[in-house]
Formats: sequence, C-alpha cells, structure tokens
Amino acid sequence: MSARFLTPADIATELEVSLATVYRKLHEMRPVRIGSAWRVARVDLENWIRRNREERTWHDSSDEEGSGTVS
Repeated sequence: MSARFLTPADIATELEVSLATVYRKLHEMRPVRIGSAWRVARVDLENWIRRNREERTWHDSSDEEGSGTVS
C-alpha cells in the first residue's frame, strides 16, 4: 500500500528531481503543514502531475528554435 501523505523527500524520489525543485513547486501541490514538516496527499500530487501534463505545449523540430523540447 502506498503512503497517503508524502514528504518532500518522498516526492523528489518519486519524480526523480532534486529536493530544491520540490520545495520550489510545493505551494502548487496543496501541502499541509504538520508541526514544522510539510506533507502532500498522494491524491494532490497526482492531481498536480495531471494538471501540469495538460498545461505543457509541445514543439516539433520545425519550430523556430529547432529544439523540439517542452516549453
């Protein structure tokens, strides 16, 4: 069974990003503060991922930068 609430370190591990990146984006994930610790409900993390996937725009290799990267 997966944890209902995740620490920022758990999120960093799961998303394969740095802890600093998680803290920069934490306010977007509907965190709750328990004492001095931050936690994010798994459902809120999954919703944040879903929202961010939908907001991404893809550029093909014919764009003016020619990078073919996500913006």
